[in-house]
Amino acid sequence: MNPSLESFIRDARAIAEHRGVEWDISLGPDGIAPKGQGWNLTQMAQASPPPVTWINDFGTDQVTVSILNSNPPPGPVRMYAKKPLSRDWQELIKAVAIDQIYVRMNTCSHVSGNVVRPLRVLATCATSASPWMLTVDDVTLAIDTARRVQASGKLADLVFGVVRSILDVNHLTDNGPLTPMLERDKKVHVRTSKFTKSVDDLRTSLEERKHAEKLPERRAFWELVRIVFTERPKSFLDLLRFAQAKTLILSGLRDGEVHIPWNDISRLDESL
Repeated sequence: MNPSLESFIRDARAIAEHRGVEWDISLGPDGIAPKGQGWNLTQMAQASPPPVTWINDFGTDQVTVSILNSNPPPGPVRMYAKKPLSRDWQELIKAVAIDQIYVRMNTCSHVSGNVVRPLRVLATCATSASPWMLTVDDVTLAIDTARRVQASGKLADLVFGVVRSILDVNHLTDNGPLTPMLERDKKVHVRTSKFTKSVDDLRTSLEERKHAEKLPERRAFWELVRIVFTERPKSFLDLLRFAQAKTLILSGLRDGEVHIPWNDISRLDESL
């Protein structure tokens, strides 16, 4: 086992023992603990119900299994089933849950939905029963599958998030860090701002200006350029105006950004 992962699990087990949390949980053939025998996160965090949040599923993710069987990934044929995860994956999920509840003091719903669920999706897609042997291809498959499970992309973002903020930060994989490779992988599309434009879209909008009616005409602009760069100022105030106008032209600053009224600049032509 990866030494960092071994230490991470050992520390979590010590915390669980100190808090009176039963580490070993009996599971059914589908990886789900019998009613009342899982981890009551609400009770562990001493939160006030309702709701009562439980972690009682330490098996593969049912929806992910269905997606993978209906659209198998390329490579060797694998049959996916709803079954308990390997002991190592279960240990990792338990350790992460303990860390999230008692160390990071996160809410029960966050731990259950935003941490444990993505880890189970990742474990379902992984080719190895050992989490420390996780590869970039495993994570890429998990992200692509999570995007098919949830069209909004939220689950895919959560899978990427647990890899970046838990596995990589704590050095829990032998092939880590994984996220730098994921960000360079074209198959993984990290969500970007809705204002981000492609190169072609950007080129078509370079000539567009907000409130173009407030801008001087092109002829007036070039007349200003001629004045400030060729004419000689007649007063110290004109000298300051020339310097400010040159700053506006050369650096691209807007009129309001330097607090110089356009009317003062327009008077330069009148004073010459």
